[in-house]
Amino acid sequence: MIDAAAARSALTTGAAEDFTHEDHVKAAFRLLKRTPFLEAAQIYAAGLRAIAAEAGRPEKFNMTVTLGYLSAIAEHVANDPDTDFEAFIADNSVLLNKALLLRWYDPKRLWSEQAREIFLMPGTAA
Repeated sequence: MIDAAAARSALTTGAAEDFTHEDHVKAAFRLLKRTPFLEAAQIYAAGLRAIAAEAGRPEKFNMTVTLGYLSAIAEHVANDPDTDFEAFIADNSVLLNKALLLRWYDPKRLWSEQAREIFLMPGTAA
């Protein structure tokens, strides 16, 4: 089990309510540069869940969004593993688009209660 406080600290030491989308991307980038994907996924999810709870908005955590973005960021990191964040985001600015996952997901599915709790594949349920 991942310690939520340690996971939160791995992502940011700033105030939870000040954690922006770009901060999410930067935290994922840094984590993926030093941690294998499956371990990074556990830390990232636990950290974001803790940040949402600390901000008084635990319902904002969404496992599908979390793992979807982490996967997209990981793919881009793998394509250029030696870059720094500034160059990375300049080359991959699409990751700053909060609506990125809507390319693959129906909004009802992406924002569903089930998507908040477990990772859902894009498309419709089998």
